[in-house]
Amino acid sequence: MPAPASSKVPVRAQATGAPRPRWAAPTLRGEGTVLQAGRATATAGARVTGTAAAKVNAHATTTCAVFGLPEQA
Repeated sequence: MPAPASSKVPVRAQATGAPRPRWAAPTLRGEGTVLQAGRATATAGARVTGTAAAKVNAHATTTCAVFGLPEQA
């Protein structure tokens, strides 16, 4: 099924290389922390903040299963 005409975006190609952004890229800082670590599960969190205003741009948490390594013979 073709996309509706309203969703098509014109693309400009330059003869030399990739297009350059017209704005300065913001400086971001990423931090990850272990919130809880146990024998079977661990929980971690992460944040991405802008360094200028310390505004939180993104955050996430995850729960991971912890497995022991098999013993080498």
